[in-house]
Parts: sequence; structure tokens; C-alpha cells
Amino acid sequence: MKTNSASSCVFSCILIAGFAFFSSSALNAWTISVLNSQNNSGGNGVLNRPFTDFENYMRNNGSDLVQSSLADYSLGDSDAVIVNLSNKYSETELSVLKALLHSNVNVLVFGEHNGWTTSNEQLAALVGGTYDSEGEHMNQSVISQAYPAITQGLTTVQFNAYSRIIPTGIYGHSLVSDDGMTLWGDYDNFLIVMDVDALSGSLFFPDEDEETQQYITEQNDLFMRNVANWLSGITPVPEPSSYAMLFGLSILATVASRRKRR
Repeated sequence: MKTNSASSCVFSCILIAGFAFFSSSALNAWTISVLNSQNNSGGNGVLNRPFTDFENYMRNNGSDLVQSSLADYSLGDSDAVIVNLSNKYSETELSVLKALLHSNVNVLVFGEHNGWTTSNEQLAALVGGTYDSEGEHMNQSVISQAYPAITQGLTTVQFNAYSRIIPTGIYGHSLVSDDGMTLWGDYDNFLIVMDVDALSGSLFFPDEDEETQQYITEQNDLFMRNVANWLSGITPVPEPSSYAMLFGLSILATVASRRKRR
């Protein structure tokens, strides 16, 4: 009787420890395709602009970033995808984006302010959202439970752009208060960020004091890390409350096991 009880406890502890280990482990030989449209806007994108910190977070995860053409991409070419900002997508490129939207591949796509209205409207039509060129933006509160893999630890993200794609009906959901960051796709795999500056660290501070600026900078840095982990296939380590829940479930399982043996 004591042996079985001890075994149940040991098994539960191993289960929790294993969950923590695998949740924090990066996958090996992970490839992220950085795709350029034929109408890329002046090199506004990862590997072309000052995205050094964001790039390094992915590389430190063991990810290999490979740049290629959006029109030539096929599902299976990589484990995750980043689509650089475009002035206008071709029909072929939109077909690739549609395939990615309905795949299980994690995809980061950039939108921008109303200077990129054409491509913003194309993205909105693709995912089934509504494009609005007059978003409030700047500091947006994070909807923390919307998608923990990306929002964990965040309270705010700053956007310098002033447009948004609003989820409508059953399509998509917002991760922040003013739709500067939205998640779409059959598997919640298609992330649209409506400002390249939010992930490049090029933030604009019009009125904030030094302490607020530091806090916003730290929050956006954490945002970069979360997205880098998400693209790199890393599952976030659960919050302490999640461990408590798992421990509680293990105790219930042990109690139930004892009752069955009586």
C-alpha cells in the first residue's frame, strides 16, 4: 500500500518536472523563412532593418533564418515564416499567404500605417477582418489570456503605426486593446503586427517620462522574446499558478487511486 502511494507521488513529480523541461526546450535545426514580396517596401523587414535584438533572440533559440521570395515559398520549406512588409501583394503571393493561413505553420506578417493601405486592405480581406486606418495605437494594453504563448508576462506593447485590422465575427482575435496585434488562422498560427517598429525596437516617445520610457522599452523587448520563442517552436514555461494547478491535479489523482484500491 505504501509502495503504491509512493510510486504515485514519484510519478506525479516526474510528470511535472518533465512538463517544465520540455516546455522550456528549443527544438533543434529549426528553420524560419524570412519572405520578401516582389513589392517589398524599401527593405522594411527582418534581416533588412535594425531588427538585431529580435533576430538574435531567434538565433539564440537555435533557429536558422533563411531569406527567400514569398511567391516561391511552398509549405514544408521551413518550420515557421516571417513575411516582410509589402506595398502590394501579387496574386501568387496572396495564394501563398492563404495556404499559410490555413496551415499549422506559425507565421508573422507585418502591416503598417495608412501609407501601406493597399497591402493592409489585402491582408484584411485575406483573413476576414476589417481594415481601419484610424486606430489609436501607441501604448496598447495586452489581453493577457488571449494567447499566453505570445502575451505571457506582458501588460502593454507600444506601436508607432496608426492603422489596424479588426477581427469580425468568427474570424481572428485581438491580443491588444486597439487591434495593433491580431491572431488568425485555423490553428491560431497567423500573427499580424501592424507596425514593424514594435519588433525592431525603434520606438517613439512623445510625452512619457524616463521611467515610463524604460518600462515600455522593457515590455516591447519581452514582446520580441515571446514572438521569437513562438516562431522558434518553444512552448512558454507555465506561470507558478499553473504549476500549483498541476500539483493539485496530481494530488487528486493520487487520492482517487487510493480510493479505487480500498
